[in-house]
Amino acid sequence: MKTHALVRHLLTGALTLGGLSFANAQDAIVLGETWAYPTESKGAAAGFTGRIVQARNNAGLTATVARGNAHLQGTLIDPQTEMAYESLVVDTDNPAATNGDWDGTTPVAPDGSFSIEGIINFSSDSGGFLIEDGNFSEFEGTPDTYFPGLPGASDDTFTFFDNGQNFSIEVLTYLELPAGEVVLGVHHDDAIELAIHPNDARDIFRQRLAGFDSNSGKADRTALLDVPAAGLYSVRILMAQWNGDATLEFYSADPADESTLTLINDASADSIKAWQALSTDGRPYVTSVSPGVNATGVAKDTTIQVAMSNAGDEEPVMKVNGEVVTAEKSVDGDSTLFTHTPAMAFESGQTVTVELAYGEATASYSFVTFSGRKALLITGGGQLNGADGWVAARLASKFGFDVDVKGDGTVAFEDATGAALIFNSSTVNSGLVAPNDFETLTIPLVNVE
Repeated sequence: MKTHALVRHLLTGALTLGGLSFANAQDAIVLGETWAYPTESKGAAAGFTGRIVQARNNAGLTATVARGNAHLQGTLIDPQTEMAYESLVVDTDNPAATNGDWDGTTPVAPDGSFSIEGIINFSSDSGGFLIEDGNFSEFEGTPDTYFPGLPGASDDTFTFFDNGQNFSIEVLTYLELPAGEVVLGVHHDDAIELAIHPNDARDIFRQRLAGFDSNSGKADRTALLDVPAAGLYSVRILMAQWNGDATLEFYSADPADESTLTLINDASADSIKAWQALSTDGRPYVTSVSPGVNATGVAKDTTIQVAMSNAGDEEPVMKVNGEVVTAEKSVDGDSTLFTHTPAMAFESGQTVTVELAYGEATASYSFVTFSGRKALLITGGGQLNGADGWVAARLASKFGFDVDVKGDGTVAFEDATGAALIFNSSTVNSGLVAPNDFETLTIPLVNVE
């Protein structure tokens, strides 16, 4: 069978995701010399902070890191309501948390946030009820605990609390790492990202240490770190659950014997300690950029905006296509927006590269201006995971397409109007592949399912 020329082009070349390069599993990831916060800047509370949100139990959400991030940001749209999914986890304002009928142990705050002074050793079945699973369980002397806020409600009637599906959870901490080789690991089900950043791991340009961007089933992912200096390092875990059992453990391993595992922040002397916050001000971190990373079809007269938290008096050094540019600064509470207005419009179909330097971090990303040649990219929930983002960027930079991204549950036949190509991502729900008679169109339809 011959391979279509477009597919051959799409699948050749090196894979680069969001400006980050990923080490092989055997390679040590070398952290920056200046990434560590001083150990004495740790806060008073040990452990972790985070947030969890959950959709209705029949949502059928895809398990990708991009979906999890969008879900937590409130930008994941429910096709039934055309609004953001309502979160169904049990919070402190919900009577289920206090009426004695709820099986969970830790209701979350109304915004889904939580704090944990102990360890990360969660599990649940599809109903949100506790199971013993993974490397650490009651059989090993470390019983599993419920995910915060679970079991959630089945739907927005908040009648039955038997939902352990379609949730997204973020865990944040400052790890007190020693200098030398360190192995960090996560046991998980489903999609996972363990990431680090020199300023704050909430930064959109965080570096992935380990992860899997689909429905993996239960698995372990580890990363070998070369830590140049002892201190506190900002780390984030993101997990996106589909259905069935869910599990999340966060541990370290002995570099000399990776079968020897220790939960992060447990009571043992060998445990790596975790801290919920710093006692000093943190460094600035990027919360969003506009145009977005790998955006296509961008207006040629676009402005470039970078939103940051914790910026304080600092202003990032911004380069556009290699030239240092100036940006106007506006402050709204803890959020600071930097806006650069180019003196001249960009060219049609031009790849524009933006570089940033701020705190102890640098970042680089690109977008492509409007060309007038449309490709329709259909993905799970309308989100771009790493592979989808690479496909979109390559369609734009290599073939000159303006890529219109639509979700598998909301895409309509009219969305193909004016398109020269339809690309159906592997993240599309198998029951939603080409549901709108796209195969009747006289244009290429690439279906990766």
